[in-house]
Amino acid sequence: MQPKLNLMNCWSILLMAVFGISLVHGLNGPGVVTPIKVEAEIGASFNITCVVNKEHGDSRDIYFQEKYSSQKSKNPVIIVDKQTAVLAFHNASEHVEVYMCMVGKNAIGTSAVYIGM
Repeated sequence: MQPKLNLMNCWSILLMAVFGISLVHGLNGPGVVTPIKVEAEIGASFNITCVVNKEHGDSRDIYFQEKYSSQKSKNPVIIVDKQTAVLAFHNASEHVEVYMCMVGKNAIGTSAVYIGM
C-alpha cells in the first residue's frame, strides 16, 4: 500500500532529494541519514531520508531496520531517485526506536525516533 502524500510531505521529499544529491557528490562514507533524531507527538507525520553513496549501492537495495527489534520497518519506503529512499511515518503511535538505513548487511546511518515521550 502506497502512502498518501500531502503537500508538506512532497516538499519534504523534494528538499531532501535535492539536499541529498548535493551530499552524495561530497560523501566519503557510505551515505547519510536525516534527521538523526525525531521527537514528535502521537499522531505526527514525518519522514526519515537515506541517501546512499553510489559506490555503496542504490535505493533499490535500501531498507530500514528497527534496531531494538531487529525487524524491517513496517512503514512504507518511498524511492525518490537512484540514491535516495524515504521512510514515511503517518499518524505515528507512541514508541521509541532507532531506525537503521541498511543496504544489504551494511548500516548507512541511524535515526532515533521518540514519539509521545
